[in-house]
Amino acid sequence: MNLQVRKEYTRLLGAEDLPTMIEGYKIVTDAGFTILNQHGREKEKIVWNHDGKLLFQMTVLKSLPLLQLSNPISYSNSVDGSSLNNTYDPFAMDNLVRAQYEAFCNFNNIYIQSKSEDERVLKYNLWVLSGLNYRQRFNVASDYAIEKKKNEAKEIEELVAVTIANKCYLQLDEQSKKNIDDGINKRDWQFKVDGNKAYKVGWHEMMTNAGANAMLEDQYSHLSLNTHPSNVSVFQFGSMYVERMQEFNVRMAMKLSKIFLAMFIRDYCVYFSGCGEMFNKLPSIHQLLINSYNTMFRGEVYKLNDHWQAV
Repeated sequence: MNLQVRKEYTRLLGAEDLPTMIEGYKIVTDAGFTILNQHGREKEKIVWNHDGKLLFQMTVLKSLPLLQLSNPISYSNSVDGSSLNNTYDPFAMDNLVRAQYEAFCNFNNIYIQSKSEDERVLKYNLWVLSGLNYRQRFNVASDYAIEKKKNEAKEIEELVAVTIANKCYLQLDEQSKKNIDDGINKRDWQFKVDGNKAYKVGWHEMMTNAGANAMLEDQYSHLSLNTHPSNVSVFQFGSMYVERMQEFNVRMAMKLSKIFLAMFIRDYCVYFSGCGEMFNKLPSIHQLLINSYNTMFRGEVYKLNDHWQAV
């Protein structure tokens, strides 16, 4: 490896101070946006591929407010003159990072884990049905909204019929079909298909299914506790500022987000094969960091190339 690149790679990979961590985060973010800027211009004729691209865009875009929140916040009150200087709100960051976690898991489950196009379409349709069924709960008043709700109810009926006629669904055993049917009624969409069996999986298991190792095992619980108004989040919030741990928690949020982004970039490039060539043209440090986060937290088979041998 080129000595200069090796030095920079080592500095960024093992970053513990916030400024250096932000540098590394920006590199992963830039890689994501570079792929988006090129691949995003290509129109998708297949609806589930179009939505997969949008899911990636949503996830990469969340890195921008995270970068903003990683900088100190100052505030001045115009009423009483009080102020806050150079503080942080890592709990606001955890909300965004959890959304990135879920988006990555969803993409991996639908687009990477599926062993056939029928399975992919089945999972995609369950995802769509969940959203449409949730929208049916809204109270509407305008003529436009009433008509839209009516049309979506018809769309749900048609999509349920398509789902139960799907070849992947038809080859499932009876209990698995019941699991899917119950999932539709309960607006669930996170299902794993294994041979002739299908069952709902939680977010923790989805991350494990994506190849993540034990180092990421409890992170969803950590992010959720800080995202929801749990009692744990309240006492952790209080003690965080007393113990001056807010910058540490910002670094933790940035580290997790960087890992999830790197894993999503890898999976996106695997599914949309043309993006692999885009990845190979990125600067060396971008390729090395993204490959490293995937191998560190998933394993060697998850690297996109052997670029380290060429530098």
